[in-house]
Amino acid sequence: MDAINQLVDLFDSKDEFVKAFVESTLFFPPDKVKERNDELKKLHENDQRFHIRYSPSFKDHWPVKNKREAIDYTKEETVSLKGLPDYKIRIDNDGNYKVRYVIKDKVGHKVSWGKNSTIKNYTISHVWGYAHHPLFFSSLWNIVLVPTFFNFILDKSDDVHPVVGEVKNTIKQKCIELYDPYKSFLTNFPIDGEFKKDFNLSSINDSKYDISFVESKGSSKEHIVITNSEEKRIKELLGRMGNKFFIEYFEPYANEKDLKSEFTFDDYTVNSYNTRLSTLRTIFKEDLEIKALKLISEKENSRLSPETLKKASELFMEYK
Repeated sequence: MDAINQLVDLFDSKDEFVKAFVESTLFFPPDKVKERNDELKKLHENDQRFHIRYSPSFKDHWPVKNKREAIDYTKEETVSLKGLPDYKIRIDNDGNYKVRYVIKDKVGHKVSWGKNSTIKNYTISHVWGYAHHPLFFSSLWNIVLVPTFFNFILDKSDDVHPVVGEVKNTIKQKCIELYDPYKSFLTNFPIDGEFKKDFNLSSINDSKYDISFVESKGSSKEHIVITNSEEKRIKELLGRMGNKFFIEYFEPYANEKDLKSEFTFDDYTVNSYNTRLSTLRTIFKEDLEIKALKLISEKENSRLSPETLKKASELFMEYK
């Protein structure tokens, strides 16, 4: 008995299953894909760091023992991977953290943000994989949003079931048709023909599909403007929570970590902690967290320590 057979049998045919899978998948608008491509080109031109997903094999590249050490090491040091000397690397905090912020920046939606998600029950999926490679990890031509009830198919190897490879290659074909990523993006980098075979796919399914794009809610990065009412609200929330608390627990909360495991009660009582945590949730729920970082990092004559202000500025520049 095979559960994939059970799923496919719910449709009139295998082709109908593939059609339903592709047409329920969300692709990113080509103009937003190009915007992200241009950003990554600029990162490379300016010798800035690329985010990638952690792999245990990185222990052979750097003096680290685990993911946590790799995150800290690449945050503090300017490093590259063996075999990829042209790219400065930063290990992503949770494997999709940077991707979630790129999606929010480009189309204004929160995906995989828990209760705060604006696109719910969809899973971020890397079409070609290679999430450990700087040119693939946060490129929107390599990312689609798949209904969570379908996504397990993409996690399987092609030899598990015939429909797995057909679905994967059909999604890849659509991405090539929409974005032509090899010619329009990858050839701008020193790849020496690497990956070319990954984009030379013979057509296995000539059916026409109605492609759905993620509808844009607007960009959050360009021209971040804080209205008077927003500034008043942010100051009210930061007043309850404290700027230092907000900056210290910004990343753990955004990564959906258990803050109780991150927290020590040396500086706060239990009641004070609960109030601050509730306020932290509110500032994220109201989509004010990036604007709060902007206010803090740009405030003149701040009473925060230089180290805390530096961290606020780094968070803003990285996740805005």
